[in-house]
Amino acid sequence: MYQFFKFVHIVAAIAWLGAGLTFQVMNARTRASGDEAGIAWLAEQGQWFGRRFFSLAAITTLVAGIVMVAVSDGIGFGDLWITIGFAGILASILIGAIAISRTTDRLAEVIETDGATSATATGLRRRLDVLGWVDLTIVFAVVAVMVYKPG
Repeated sequence: MYQFFKFVHIVAAIAWLGAGLTFQVMNARTRASGDEAGIAWLAEQGQWFGRRFFSLAAITTLVAGIVMVAVSDGIGFGDLWITIGFAGILASILIGAIAISRTTDRLAEVIETDGATSATATGLRRRLDVLGWVDLTIVFAVVAVMVYKPG
């Protein structure tokens, strides 16, 4: 049972991290192009992916990790690297569910009324860019903690 949940945990984390990195690169390329239709399309995809893909991957990573620790013989919830890992996953989920979600919703409204290249939309896209990189940094750090297992 442990091996199965370890597999699910790793696959979900790969999907979450890989999709986040890919989305950030696509965002940078689209922003640099100045293509208003492309920017609007990517903003729409960000809303969809956030609610359906990123949240599912993050929650699956968390739940599989909890089950993995619960059924393990040698890993405990009090281990430092487990505590750091759970804290990082929860921080990332909160950043996505609160800050990124609200900003993408606001961006969709602004694009609808003012256009994808308006000053307000540009500011919101910059905020999303920063939030996305902060979130990715947290997830990369969690992966590093899982690999090196400090403490």
